[in-house]
Amino acid sequence: YLNGDNKGDVNERDGYVYGQSIRGADAAFKKWVLEADYHTDKITDNDGNTVTFRHKSRIFPKELHVNVTKPGRKKPLKKTVTIDQKQMVYYSEKYAKKQRCDREVMIERAKDLIKSPKKYDKVTSAGSASYVLNIAFNKNTGEIVEGKNLELNLEKIEEEKKYDGYYSIVTSELNMSDLEIREVYRGLINIEDTFKI
Repeated sequence: YLNGDNKGDVNERDGYVYGQSIRGADAAFKKWVLEADYHTDKITDNDGNTVTFRHKSRIFPKELHVNVTKPGRKKPLKKTVTIDQKQMVYYSEKYAKKQRCDREVMIERAKDLIKSPKKYDKVTSAGSASYVLNIAFNKNTGEIVEGKNLELNLEKIEEEKKYDGYYSIVTSELNMSDLEIREVYRGLINIEDTFKI
């Protein structure tokens, strides 16, 4: 739920906004993210620094699967509806550096896991195991199954690198500008951080 005001005038918004994974998205969305039709604006960040905001957006039809309950019917009917939503993607060098750093940590752990699998189990290998080919865990103990040829998943690493620094936000508010979408989403993150504290 969004509720904002604009220069003193209340501008009620009764929709949604959420971050969308790019790496987990379908091939068509990933292709759109990497296409070079971005706009560039200079904006001020929270620390008062001028930063480059590289962004683009589109209105895109989204299929939703809903259950419709009818009187006198025990089981709800499954129905597919299509709604328009605004998809915005932007690039941040700061975010790209963070993603590269986080991945390097996981890759180093994955290399250690390949070298010494007995040091790890399903819990302690979390995150790094996704960079290891042929890894399997004992269902009962969580230990890594021996006898497998463990290798670093170089293809996955290269695929992930392509999307470093890109972040996607989706909203039902079709008339919001890209900058407004970013600001609303950052506000939601600040609220989440406050609850964590």
